[in-house]
Amino acid sequence: MRYTSILAFVAAAALASTGSATVLPRDTQEHKDPYVGDFRTYSKYGCEALWDQGVGTFTLSMTSRCNAYPESFRSIYVHMRGAWQFRAYKTSDCSDEGTIIWATAPESKALVCNNEATDVDWSAYSVYPSTD
Repeated sequence: MRYTSILAFVAAAALASTGSATVLPRDTQEHKDPYVGDFRTYSKYGCEALWDQGVGTFTLSMTSRCNAYPESFRSIYVHMRGAWQFRAYKTSDCSDEGTIIWATAPESKALVCNNEATDVDWSAYSVYPSTD
């Protein structure tokens, strides 16, 4: 009974603390870092929920450079705004030529799943302005 009371108190305190939390804006007068896109990675071939590693977001400050990813991934889908090219790399420093990742169209319900079929997973990505 005492354990249940403590658990209820902790849960209530957690809810109260999150209720007063505020979201920090990404674009302020002092710091402009516009949203460019987001992606979801998977540890295995195929974009199946069982292998989901979570979502990543990239902003303008993260473009035009190599971004090492904390977990290697085998499949990915990407959403982007504007004319950008997303590449996934097998090396954490983006020293290989990379694989162009096709983006899912904005507002589309049909996801474009990109897969790495070799034995080496992707471990980094870059986003550059599209040259098309």
